[in-house]
Amino acid sequence: MPGEKIPGAVLAALYAYPPNRHGYCGKKSFSATLKRYIHGERDASTVRELERALKDFHTHYAYLKLISRENDREPFDLDVVRAFWIGNHLLDNISSDALRRFLSKDLLAGKNRKRIDALRENLPEGMVPHHSFNSLYVNFVTDKVERRIENYDSCCVTFGRVVVSSLNRPLVNRYSITRAHPNQPALILRQKSERLHLEPADVRLVQERLRPRDIVTVHWGQIVQKIGAHDLHMLLKYTRMNMEAINKSQKGPGSRASV
Repeated sequence: MPGEKIPGAVLAALYAYPPNRHGYCGKKSFSATLKRYIHGERDASTVRELERALKDFHTHYAYLKLISRENDREPFDLDVVRAFWIGNHLLDNISSDALRRFLSKDLLAGKNRKRIDALRENLPEGMVPHHSFNSLYVNFVTDKVERRIENYDSCCVTFGRVVVSSLNRPLVNRYSITRAHPNQPALILRQKSERLHLEPADVRLVQERLRPRDIVTVHWGQIVQKIGAHDLHMLLKYTRMNMEAINKSQKGPGSRASV
């Protein structure tokens, strides 16, 4: 896939794979369909299969429907998918009122009423439905994942710069999301050197050859994409926007986990 403009469903599938591999969302059969696409079956039929499979990722698909609905697009429009996972101008068109309605009517419908009400009422001004919103503010829809800062960081799409490339575990200086101090809720980005997965379970998401200084996105410890300066700017912009909104509200991640 190097250099090609991929369908929105394929980009969504690349970012959906790491949590699916851990059993957090979607069906196990999803990975087989994605493997077929990666290994060359890139016809319309396979893309439609990916779309059908991704509709079973309740949280992921709910956000795509929100962004598409508020921008008069389709859920698997490439710009819609990019808005959720990387960030773009489509997020700016979604009001706080729309986000509050989404929390109770779409994302968390049928869940704990007290938790829904707390999330709606405490919604910090300036938040957008970027993937970081689900990790850092909602603190997951599923109860399969322990609610702690290390998992919020893993769930967020973060970025890093390749230091040493290798066949399976490149060394990357990654900008992780953590607390400024263990006893304070404020969120910061902190650089750390890590060996990251490139091809776990025989699924390599980034097809380009990685070289030192390449910038890559990371999701649940796996390298997903090699990105350029524009995508890096967008990812930082919308991740920081949500982090700063949470920090200003003085409500750190995990503060609503017991609600």
